[in-house]
Amino acid sequence: MILAFPKFIANKNIRVGLYSWRRIAITTIAGLLLSFSFGVPVGVVGFIFFLFLLLKWKPTMLIVVSLCLLLLCPLLTIFKKTDLIEQLSIWIFLLLFASIILQIIFYRTEK
Repeated sequence: MILAFPKFIANKNIRVGLYSWRRIAITTIAGLLLSFSFGVPVGVVGFIFFLFLLLKWKPTMLIVVSLCLLLLCPLLTIFKKTDLIEQLSIWIFLLLFASIILQIIFYRTEK
């Protein structure tokens, strides 16, 4: 069966094929299982973790996103959004943990 992808997906610079779609499907299933088992934040971060791991993306963007969220916390304290800060701190911790594990994996595989 031949799948027809739009031109922006079938670009040579973007590595998308049937093999990559299988990896994304496996990642989605793993994220859903983590989400049902441990909660939504762990499921989403697990999905992102496995997506970065299986597609071999570098985790620097994940680190940048988590640090930008960390910089957002002092602004939220000014507006006294403590409930939002508590949820955001959980997300930041999970993203930083996943990015550190990804950095260690990529460091060991490059040697």
